[in-house]
Amino acid sequence: MDPSWFYSKQLTLLGAGLAPGSDFPPDELRFNLRRNLQYIIDLMAGNQLQLESLITHRLPADRMQEAYELEKEHSKDLIAAVFDWKSA
Repeated sequence: MDPSWFYSKQLTLLGAGLAPGSDFPPDELRFNLRRNLQYIIDLMAGNQLQLESLITHRLPADRMQEAYELEKEHSKDLIAAVFDWKSA
């Protein structure tokens, strides 16, 4: 995110969370980075995570700059871009 959005409007972004470096059992800490990522991978493996409606651009990796330019311009056309690395 462009920090000028916050500075020019004098906004403050607050957040709270815990992402410990060491692993804790689920009964002590239900969510951690490893379990969150495993959950997402499991959803993807079971075709339960439907992302197609969010992907607005599919580009070869050598055209990555186009997606970054759209983001820089705050284009309403871009939600998410997928890059084809095989063509690189």
